[in-house]
Amino acid sequence: MFVLLLFLLLTSPLAAQELTLIDSASAAVQADNYAEGRRLLNKAIAGGKDDAEVWEMMGFVGQGLKDSKLMIEAGSKLARLAPNNVLGWYFQSIGYHAVGRMDSLIPCAKRFCELDADGCSRTGIRAILKSFSQDSIGRLDSTFRTDDGLMRVVLPKSWTARVEDDGKTYHWFVSHQPILKAEDNFTEGISVRWVRRMSSSFPSVLEGKTDAPFLVGFWDAYVAGMLNEQSPYYSEVVDSVDITIGVWEGFVRTVDLQVREKSYRLRKLEVILAREDEVLTITLESPAFSWLAYRDRYKQALHTIQLPR
Repeated sequence: MFVLLLFLLLTSPLAAQELTLIDSASAAVQADNYAEGRRLLNKAIAGGKDDAEVWEMMGFVGQGLKDSKLMIEAGSKLARLAPNNVLGWYFQSIGYHAVGRMDSLIPCAKRFCELDADGCSRTGIRAILKSFSQDSIGRLDSTFRTDDGLMRVVLPKSWTARVEDDGKTYHWFVSHQPILKAEDNFTEGISVRWVRRMSSSFPSVLEGKTDAPFLVGFWDAYVAGMLNEQSPYYSEVVDSVDITIGVWEGFVRTVDLQVREKSYRLRKLEVILAREDEVLTITLESPAFSWLAYRDRYKQALHTIQLPR
């Protein structure tokens, strides 16, 4: 009786139609006709077929069409239906990377690499993870030091550092994107600005007041004035707390900033510190959409950073 029932199910018009759709979709994908493959797969899904085979094929369709959202959707469905199928995690990793969702990329990429170490290297996923130094024991970190040994910070080994010093203001950059010359910019990184001899740089404004609390308040107002001159599209202080690092005292705040309506929104930890006659600022930033990928690294860096004594 069971064998007869199975035979009837497999030979029913609906089952035959599903098999025909899947076979046709597979042939279309193999022929690089991804639009037709997508149409046929959507028809099969509308008819009730919702299994790993369909979503695996849909992932390849998304990859062929360079449709990141479709890759994410297909990969997510495939990972739910077949958690040990590496392709589900691969499709999500590639899709999230393409749209800049680094916070969502990292767990998918790490799972893919756990399941397929060779594929992790071959596809470039491992290189992406290395750029974030996503390593539980920190072996991919590096301690960046200024040549004079005054400052040091722990950040991903693949990042680069640069120092600029005109005798009054000392700039130190450690960033994901290389800073090779003064006009270069980066989207993820840390910048330290150390202003020495504030009394000689702002004599008429400070009027001899060079203690740390006064300088912190002065620099905060100075930064706000410069920002207002730019007339940013959006600016908000999310939070702010007092902080002391060695002999330096001041505050750290989280800031969201969008310079123009069509530019990306930036999130950063902004630190303003001072000691007698000197101000030091630290900015740790990334695009807001990838902030969760860097937040903990930045907080760790801020916790361990060494500043001039």
